[in-house]
Amino acid sequence: MVEPDNETYCFDGWRLDALKRVLRDEHDLDAGLTSKSIELLLMLVKNAGSVVTKDQILAAVWPETVVSENVVSVNIAALRKALGERGGDRRYIITIPGSGYRFVASVQQVAASSQGLSESNGRTYGVVAADDEERLASGHLRYLIVAAVLYAGLYAVEVVSEVAYRFDSYGKGAVRGALLLFSWILVTSGGGIAIDSRLTRRDHAGGLLAAVSVFGVGAVSAFGIGCVFLPSLPVTQAVFQTYTAQGAYLKDIMYNLPLGLLFVVVPFHFVIVMEHELRQGKEENCLLLLTGSERGVWPEGAFYLRPWLLSLLLLLMAAYSLMARAHLFDNLLPSPYMNLFAVLTTVRSLVLFALGTLSIAWYYGQIQGLKARCLRSGRLRELKSVK
Repeated sequence: MVEPDNETYCFDGWRLDALKRVLRDEHDLDAGLTSKSIELLLMLVKNAGSVVTKDQILAAVWPETVVSENVVSVNIAALRKALGERGGDRRYIITIPGSGYRFVASVQQVAASSQGLSESNGRTYGVVAADDEERLASGHLRYLIVAAVLYAGLYAVEVVSEVAYRFDSYGKGAVRGALLLFSWILVTSGGGIAIDSRLTRRDHAGGLLAAVSVFGVGAVSAFGIGCVFLPSLPVTQAVFQTYTAQGAYLKDIMYNLPLGLLFVVVPFHFVIVMEHELRQGKEENCLLLLTGSERGVWPEGAFYLRPWLLSLLLLLMAAYSLMARAHLFDNLLPSPYMNLFAVLTTVRSLVLFALGTLSIAWYYGQIQGLKARCLRSGRLRELKSVK
């Protein structure tokens, strides 16, 4: 038997508690491994980077017990499944033909202590989990930065495009306004997401409302800033009556705000609410919700926008945008800056649909990940066995 110790071994978001003989993922969910599988993993992790032979494994994990070598292969397969290895993916355990196995992930050893370890709802929270709780937006920071930059970029490009037809007269002021607007929207959108994340992780039901309010304030303020740099008369010239530059920018904002709320805020809020539910041990209810069962109970303030519905909405937006753009360009009057206007409106469309596509792809991946965490939970398997 592998001797117990007071160490916790951390690798790639996983935490292996040597004393309690349990493996937990980044969301503190039990991987549901048997005691022998845990002992085998513990032996591999303690010897990370080195080859551990089958004979060594049999002697340490099954001492004074007559078993075949096949039991090692069966438990290795169970470990790979629990760790999420599929097919030829060998991020953690690789087989050395004719010798044994090597654990190849980077391992950090964390000593358990009364200061670094606490109990909450019957689950262990170690040093790594405490650090994770403090990370902005529950570890989704990279996606949120890109989404916020794209969302802010919409406001910046639009304020310049609305005066592009007479760039010689209004261009310099519009560029200064674009820089100011980009910074303002970046700060407000990031702040709204951060507030939502913090409130939700504290079990507060007002996270979504707070985020929507901050986004709304940011959009209204953006219109006020835009009016400082945009003229109150029509700039783009066509055979039909066009909006004033300020009116056109207001129309742009009325597209941008719902886009940000529907594609960024609401999906992100749903994901962090589900993660919070999982941390509270509600795997069964989460799985019911994610699979569309009527028996699932929705957490307060959470809305599940299906990825396919967002995809359909984005396609409809694309179709409308293409038709509106074609109609406008068919009726534009000649201008020395017509090419600049065409480039800026094209950039705006690309940024808009990049934001929508990125958000849908991220959201779909998170939904699949949440389902996998529910199914992977040992606690959920225990509930099913009782039933």
